[in-house]
Amino acid sequence: MLIGLYRTKAELEHAVGQPLHYESGNVFVNDYRASGTVAVEGRGDGDEPSWRAEVTLVGGRIMRVE
Repeated sequence: MLIGLYRTKAELEHAVGQPLHYESGNVFVNDYRASGTVAVEGRGDGDEPSWRAEVTLVGGRIMRVE
């Protein structure tokens, strides 16, 4: 699972068409794929709750967030 560098899922949804900003959640395996669907988890800051999303990427750019 990737750790999204977005405060909220809504912020991630506004990034459709842009590259995904993330950190790898696993030091042994890189879960990132430039094309396909990846699981992204957001930690939230302070009052923001954590969130999860499935992100569809094409050519390294966000195409859909579910």
